[in-house]
Amino acid sequence: MTVSGTTSTTVFDTNKVVDHAYRRCRLPPQAITAEMQQVARDTLYLLMSELVNKGLPLWTVEKVVLPFTYGVSYIDTPLGTVDLLNTNIRTLQRIEGSYTSTSGVANFAFDGDMLTACTQTSPNGSITIASPEDLRVTTYGIAMGAAGTYDVVFETSTDGVTWTSALAPGALVYEARIFRWFDVEGALPQSYFRVRAVNGTTLNVAEFYPGFNPTEIPLARLNQDDYVNFPNKAFLGRPQQFWLDRQREVPVIRLWPVPGYAQQFNQVVTWRRRYLMDVGTLTQTLDIPQRWYEGLVAMLAYKLALETPQVEAGMISTLKGLADEALATAFFEERDSSPMKIAPNLRPYTR
Repeated sequence: MTVSGTTSTTVFDTNKVVDHAYRRCRLPPQAITAEMQQVARDTLYLLMSELVNKGLPLWTVEKVVLPFTYGVSYIDTPLGTVDLLNTNIRTLQRIEGSYTSTSGVANFAFDGDMLTACTQTSPNGSITIASPEDLRVTTYGIAMGAAGTYDVVFETSTDGVTWTSALAPGALVYEARIFRWFDVEGALPQSYFRVRAVNGTTLNVAEFYPGFNPTEIPLARLNQDDYVNFPNKAFLGRPQQFWLDRQREVPVIRLWPVPGYAQQFNQVVTWRRRYLMDVGTLTQTLDIPQRWYEGLVAMLAYKLALETPQVEAGMISTLKGLADEALATAFFEERDSSPMKIAPNLRPYTR
């Protein structure tokens, strides 16, 4: 007997998920109308949104690097954030070297504050920093002098002539004088570092910050009562604690102390839980791993049975039992199999 020789290459798109769910309701594909397909997509959206309330889908946990802003006590989390897990404050060492700029200001130097915006006069210019020694830059920070959409790449070189791309984040929307931070994997020691505009972008940079030697310490999480009871919520300093204010649109990180002058070049590094990606077209795939397809089809079949008049009423209880079993099986395997530590926090009690 022969086997396929391939693993995880079968494409199970949204249309297949919907077809199999309706089949479990005893409805053949030819009985599925365009309206029923739209109902199935809406039901999938509700079902996948609900999954984050039932457990922790591990594939929805991702690292996010967020900026501090001097004197601003809160940070909006990215759209789609459900909750935050481990959250740290990170400091970097800055490269001390000479800056040069093409297509605009010829030379300028960092003086401990945000630079005067380096407005370039033609597209596709660059800003370069030459380090006196080879350094391994693990994070690039850039703050634009004016809000807008900028497409840039970060590059490195050993001689200032031949350049290698370190990171290309693509065209992004930047707020004026607010940092975006980008981590680089597999960085090698280099002497020259630059940010270069591409695809016709004209740079307007308030700050370019190649950083190395990152150090992270945990930020303690507060509850609402503890945060609200702080007598001076505007106190400036290095943030040590935060309350996650879970608003309707996005959760808001409320910091204490409020970031001071020295913290504008620090970052919040957090592992967030996000919602599953939106249901796209029927020919696209869903934001779930292979091990979850059976559970999702079973749960969708039960949900559709509740909303589809053509489904026999007697099928509902059967489908519910199958869905509950499939959901339990899927969540049972939602683990990373790492060792578990139990550390009781026992303290002496004195009167």
